[in-house]
Amino acid sequence: MAYNILVVDDDLDTLAVMGIILRRIGYETHLAKTGREGLIHLAEHRPDLILLDLQMSPMDGWEFMKEVRDGGHDADVPIMLFTAKPLLERERRMAEGNVVRVLQKPISSPELKEALMEFFGSRRGR
Repeated sequence: MAYNILVVDDDLDTLAVMGIILRRIGYETHLAKTGREGLIHLAEHRPDLILLDLQMSPMDGWEFMKEVRDGGHDADVPIMLFTAKPLLERERRMAEGNVVRVLQKPISSPELKEALMEFFGSRRGR
């Protein structure tokens, strides 16, 4: 059984590339072009992981995570953030909880594959 990953990013090119890469390396994917669309998917299906962009509009990644935590969604779904700018220390503290990793854009296919293998490999022992 392939792991199911929800990708939330408002950049349609990035979203398409992430979908291609993830399917190519063996993951089931659902692509959401807005935070609201991602929340709808999360309410209907429980992914094994969320890949979340922080800089989106109209709902950014921080608002998405707050809605997940406060809105009765599956708040324990692990999240990997991907962002074009390094996180500030204050933002790192805000990301504590179910954020399992922060990836810097642009993300290469080998880097993404390695991060996912590490994450899912560590969960097998649980």
